[in-house]
Amino acid sequence: MTRLLTRTPHPASSFTLLTLTRQVRRHRRLLAALVAAWAAYATLSTLRPEPPALRPIAVAAHDLAAGAVIGADDLQLRPWPTTAVPPAAVTELAALVGRVLAVPVPGEGPVTLPMVVGPDSLALQTRANGRVSVAIPVRLSDAGVAALLATGDLVDVWATPAADLPGVIAGPPAATRVAAGARVVAVPRPHTGEALTAGGGGLVVLSVGESAVPALAYAAASSALSVTLLPRSS
Repeated sequence: MTRLLTRTPHPASSFTLLTLTRQVRRHRRLLAALVAAWAAYATLSTLRPEPPALRPIAVAAHDLAAGAVIGADDLQLRPWPTTAVPPAAVTELAALVGRVLAVPVPGEGPVTLPMVVGPDSLALQTRANGRVSVAIPVRLSDAGVAALLATGDLVDVWATPAADLPGVIAGPPAATRVAAGARVVAVPRPHTGEALTAGGGGLVVLSVGESAVPALAYAAASSALSVTLLPRSS
């Protein structure tokens, strides 16, 4: 006679399996939520775009006014998305220090080369209204008048010959208009506590037609210059 042997489950194993099954059933909603959350996280991690490439460019450390002479503490390098870097952006702060802003720049705004006029620039070629213009610095005899000007102003420039120059006939001085409709490109203003340069008066940078340059340059060397304000054109 053959005896059939059967294996009786261990009581402890049966209890553990039964307990686990009951726990799973009891918390099946929580487990399902956890699985769904993990699946959503994995999907978002896969679809998340790569961080944009950055390039350090010069920006204003604070609000800068038109005509301000840029100092080292007025600038800082800030990482900028390469796809949004403006044309002629500057990556070396030294290229901007000492230059004059032709336009106002808000704090943290990029400062680019077209926004500035170099301190040694005697003739910066620009193109405006379909004609070639020249940006030229001139010194007005009255610094107070220069301080009233702002970038974008239109002015007529008048020259009054100095009485102590050779060849000047004594008599009532007569002013001559040497440039009409010149546009103010910049009004350099010294930093606080910085002395005015030799010669006094107020320095301004004007954009004029090429034909006006000889008369304006001669008048700047031989006469006292003043300006009259004109209505701004649109």
